[in-house]
Amino acid sequence: MVNKSYFLVTLGPGLSAGPDGWILVVEYPGFQIVDEIVHQVGFYEATHKGICGASLCPEHPSADFVATTEAEVILGKLAPLQITKSRSHPIFNDIHHTAHLGEKFYTANSGVDCVDILNNDLDYEKSIPLVPLFCPSPSYFCSVMREQFVRAYRRIGGSGPSYNHLHKKLPFANLQKYVFPNYIPKSRGMRVCDCRPHFLHPNHVFVDRGDILITLLIPGVQLNLSTGEIVRRDMDRPHDGIICNSQTVFTECVTSKIVCYEDSRPPRRITVVPDGQKGFLRGIAQMEGHFVAGLSARRGNSFFPQARLAVVDASSEAVVDGWNVPKELGCQVFSVINVTESYS
Repeated sequence: MVNKSYFLVTLGPGLSAGPDGWILVVEYPGFQIVDEIVHQVGFYEATHKGICGASLCPEHPSADFVATTEAEVILGKLAPLQITKSRSHPIFNDIHHTAHLGEKFYTANSGVDCVDILNNDLDYEKSIPLVPLFCPSPSYFCSVMREQFVRAYRRIGGSGPSYNHLHKKLPFANLQKYVFPNYIPKSRGMRVCDCRPHFLHPNHVFVDRGDILITLLIPGVQLNLSTGEIVRRDMDRPHDGIICNSQTVFTECVTSKIVCYEDSRPPRRITVVPDGQKGFLRGIAQMEGHFVAGLSARRGNSFFPQARLAVVDASSEAVVDGWNVPKELGCQVFSVINVTESYS
């Protein structure tokens, strides 16, 4: 039996677009909701994503955590939950996650394939393009463009509605990112449909011993922002992760697996499908020899229609507990963060 723990969970509508996102604090064992807040995301009439990636920011003078929506960065306090400040900038397009280090925020701006740097007051300072750091090969470019054309064709046919709430068009955005690697068209406004699917899709910012590391979903790597060095590679659509003890742990969102790296050993993969059905694995936290991971709902006959939390024994790799999030609180999980110190 584990001691009582508390987890911050960020959620969005997921299966159908809506105007709101949710932040919960859940007590374990028992999965009792002890704190919650609803935030109207704004900037779009509706969104599938709601509240996206969140992280704690213990060095910030007035905020306990930072979270994102598709087009804004949010600062908040814990115990009780409250949002104290939010800010948007024209360059923001499908932000997935923000982390804090020193006096700066580092934001994974997926639609522009860059990292935006903000100060403590959320003022925009600069952007770092990731395409020239990653140096994609021509074959990689061709595979991304093929995926973009397939999705565009599906949208035209009415079978790919995920980005229908984005009405502006920016033609050949990914082509321009490849041909002109430092291309950041922020002056035109970036809340546009044709940046997606993204070229690299940065979606998680790690702070590790003073370094900023960026997880890139599509090529399946983790990149050091300062050096351009690829720190981890050969992951299958990694989303986010944590550093715990001597391990670096990622979620693979499409495979629903937890990937554990330790020293020079081969990575260990843990499958998280507690009921035999599929879901996007996003969000992970640690708790006394266990992982707590978030599973988002997915469409289709074999997919589960609700968001879930799964508790996984890190040693046996068994799913030992789980919770179906009430549908009225969203069907998509983005972040799971251990906040026991603030709520115990």
